[in-house]
Amino acid sequence: MDDAAATSDQSYEAAQAELDRLLNDAEASFDPERVWDLLATLTAHDVPPPAE
Repeated sequence: MDDAAATSDQSYEAAQAELDRLLNDAEASFDPERVWDLLATLTAHDVPPPAE
């Protein structure tokens, strides 16, 4: 695995962890804009671009 892929995977895992914390930690301040940003980041990683 190259460094870019490793960084991407680390960023993906960090985004998952932050989203989990925002949604499930009662002490975390809920920030809807941040939740949507994280969801967009995760979706961009999971969903391949459309074929032309």
